[in-house]
Amino acid sequence: MVYRGKPSGGCDTCRARKVKCDETRPVCLRCTKARRTCAGYRDQLSLWFKDESDATVQKVKALDKSGSDDSAPPTTAGVAIRQAAAQVYRLQHLTFSIPVFNFALDHIFQATCLFLKSYSWLNVSCLVEQSQTHALSTGEKAMMTGIASVGLANLANLHNSRPYRISSRSEYTTALQLTNAALCDQEAAKEDTTLTAVACLSLYEIICCDKESSLLSWYEHARGIAALLELRGEEQLHRETGLQMFQVLRNEVLIGCLQKRTRMPPTLIRTPYRPNSTAQSYCADRLVEIAAGLCDLQVQMSEEAVTDSV
Repeated sequence: MVYRGKPSGGCDTCRARKVKCDETRPVCLRCTKARRTCAGYRDQLSLWFKDESDATVQKVKALDKSGSDDSAPPTTAGVAIRQAAAQVYRLQHLTFSIPVFNFALDHIFQATCLFLKSYSWLNVSCLVEQSQTHALSTGEKAMMTGIASVGLANLANLHNSRPYRISSRSEYTTALQLTNAALCDQEAAKEDTTLTAVACLSLYEIICCDKESSLLSWYEHARGIAALLELRGEEQLHRETGLQMFQVLRNEVLIGCLQKRTRMPPTLIRTPYRPNSTAQSYCADRLVEIAAGLCDLQVQMSEEAVTDSV
């Protein structure tokens, strides 16, 4: 295989016209605006290297014909060509146990990897791994699409990329629809995957917050998280994943209550006694109780201000 350098990433139409392509996928925006048919993109990986297998085999055959005289000693070049031909033969007959896929060109895969790396505190890698072993439920589809939307939003900010931003918005819209469908089923609404999907919707609004409506949407998602945590009950606290998600997402609910001057749901403040609780978790629970008291104080002050004005 001979390396041929980095090929052009433009679509076939733009390359034929010799103009710069914006490389938007699945179709080029320049072609769309000009009302031209976008001919699509080439497989970049296959263009990086040129297969010289046939040429090498031909060289070996030519060498065998010219060197049929057994008395002539083999040259260094001849030995090198024969070794190369043998290597080509071995590579051509290799079998792979997994399908070869160019992950570098899959933006959804990149976004998912970035999410799992950046938001390890949410501890959803085990949920993602489990979802790969069977047909996805509605909650799992919502979670995976939500993860992709957050990852793409981060990629859009990192690269200042409009195509990534458009893709992230599309994934967010799909995740919102799937999440609403999962919430219609009471059992599916209690699953970790559905709760993770709502958390991803909230994260997306935080990352893409550029106007007041985004802040309001984030608060509505925080309220949804609070409702799901209450619906899941004490059972979630007896599982490691459920407990970690409860502790992390409870903090987001608390931030929303402080910002909007509303009371914290009582079931999220006073958690039942856990035999395996650590000093760190005890301090975290106490801090939540103190902050929840501040929420109550804000509400009381607002109510008294309204009463005094009347």
